[in-house]
Amino acid sequence: MKGKTIIALFLVLSFGVLIAEILYFPSPQTIISSGFGEFRPSSSGLMPHFHLGVDFPTYGREGVEIKAISDGYVYKIEIDEDSIYGYTVYLKNRDFISLYAHLSTFGERLKPIAESLKREFPNQRVEVTFPEGEIFVRAGEIVGYSGRTGDVLAPHCHLELRDLENKTALNPIPILNAERPDDLEVVIDEVRIDGEVYPATSGVIPFKSDIPKIEVSAYLTYGTTVINPYEVTMSIDGRQVYKIAFDSIKLSEFTEAYEVYGKGSTYRKYWFKMYSNEPLSVIKTNAWGDIPRLADRVTVEVTVKSFWDDVKKITFELVRR
Repeated sequence: MKGKTIIALFLVLSFGVLIAEILYFPSPQTIISSGFGEFRPSSSGLMPHFHLGVDFPTYGREGVEIKAISDGYVYKIEIDEDSIYGYTVYLKNRDFISLYAHLSTFGERLKPIAESLKREFPNQRVEVTFPEGEIFVRAGEIVGYSGRTGDVLAPHCHLELRDLENKTALNPIPILNAERPDDLEVVIDEVRIDGEVYPATSGVIPFKSDIPKIEVSAYLTYGTTVINPYEVTMSIDGRQVYKIAFDSIKLSEFTEAYEVYGKGSTYRKYWFKMYSNEPLSVIKTNAWGDIPRLADRVTVEVTVKSFWDDVKKITFELVRR
């Protein structure tokens, strides 16, 4: 799927938007290195947050060509060395907005505009919105070059997709038909019950509270890459009580990552809470309110699924002590 890849997709996402686009990949690499909805601590002083896009590796190189994934118009550019996104291009495509962040510099048509703005507003954050249709961009056109501006550890290609109202981030993986790594593995390594950690292979786990706080450490791995799964589901005695699915995230929920991820979560370690008091976009099932007190002995099944439908399940018993 390298080069000029044409993919006809007809996908109905959870929010009901029909996607039917001819797409290019934004970088030479088609295997993702960071997933949609991952937990992100922040080195810029902001609250921990969700990763609202996906990353493609450039293997530490700046200056790699970043291309538009679809025909569209330049909607906005941002110039800021220190924000989360750094130098960023927003394109308004037919069915969504595509965002390309952490750029070292802009593409040839946008670079003169950016340089002029930097001269006029030195050492300032600059955000410019363009009239619709003013700057048309073809799919595959270079919009910028990989860099490390913004809150980033190393140069890479960061791609986000948003709805046309710019209120919701969309998972790009199913839209791009991103390639499944050959050595992908779904891992569930630990569970945490009311703060106590147990191996995922534990057959029986004690608890004391009326409703235990259950958390699961799970991830996808391939090569040296670790990313978050697409779905985490928990059932008790055969009834689904909780489900997380990373298909879309409202921008207003950007800093609500701790409602989904538990203490100790990092770039590569994901503790998924199987409980929440907040009705977030990614929480699809939350039936804990229907259970005033858990039975003294129950069977718990946790299912973790990748974006490509790889599945891992564990089962254990919770026994009240």
